[in-house]
Amino acid sequence: NGDDTAGSDDEDGVLFVTELVPGGATTVQVVVSNGSQPAGVLQAWIDFDRDGTWNTAGEQIFRDLVVREGVNTLTFTVPVWAAEGQTVARFRYGYERGISFTGKAIAGEVEDHLATILNVAPVVNAGPDTAIDEGSAFVSSGSFTDPGDDNWTASVNYGDGSGDQALALNPDKTFS
Repeated sequence: NGDDTAGSDDEDGVLFVTELVPGGATTVQVVVSNGSQPAGVLQAWIDFDRDGTWNTAGEQIFRDLVVREGVNTLTFTVPVWAAEGQTVARFRYGYERGISFTGKAIAGEVEDHLATILNVAPVVNAGPDTAIDEGSAFVSSGSFTDPGDDNWTASVNYGDGSGDQALALNPDKTFS
């Protein structure tokens, strides 16, 4: 809540430039307006597992990062285990090092921002293209990778007029 109780929303110092994609790099711009004060440090967290806290290892994206007057363009990596959906990020600027996402500080600014973690499309390896003679058996196998916890179904159409047929997906993300 912080200084928002004063009746104004001043959460304008952070801009997500790129999307949050598990396993990918994300860029943010942090604007610092500290006048003649010396450069401060930035602490930042994102609730990547969407459990309502910033306590999980890997959720602090910046620790004691020196940022200067003006626009600071910063990059961090979204963990592959980040959960898809809307979450909250907290950016804390000040002069004290090692401070947490809560608690008092001598001076500075705290900004909370909504952010959306996108789903990652799976990568499917269906094996090489295969030509078969009419009446011959078709045998093939493949695999897929998906860093998310999505549930998948698959089908195959043999082109023989029987339509789509269910394809069994194995727990190790292979099929045959």
